Amino acid sequence: MKKEEVFKLFDAISQRNRIEIIKVLSDGKPKYVSEIAEKVGLSRTATSYHLDVLESVGIVEHEYQIIKEPHSVGKLGSFYKLNEEKLREALLAIREILPQL
Repeated sequence: MKKEEVFKLFDAISQRNRIEIIKVLSDGKPKYVSEIAEKVGLSRTATSYHLDVLESVGIVEHEYQIIKEPHSVGKLGSFYKLNEEKLREALLAIREILPQL
């Protein structure tokens, strides 16, 4: 992984709210924005912003699914999940570059 990519990854995960989002998603179950926002104590807009940052570096992925009861049956929603492999790769890359700083 290139040094610039590592810095971008580090920047993405070094923010407290993003770490909280990663913790919420670490149970492996896809969650929709409102659910994540509620658990981390942020607005839906702020949560979406942080999810976008994490997704831009590949740590978080999203997919569209039908929302099930009791949350708006039949409505299409965007569900987010943690890309655990990419997170492990990012943490290893950060660890490798730190002694070089």
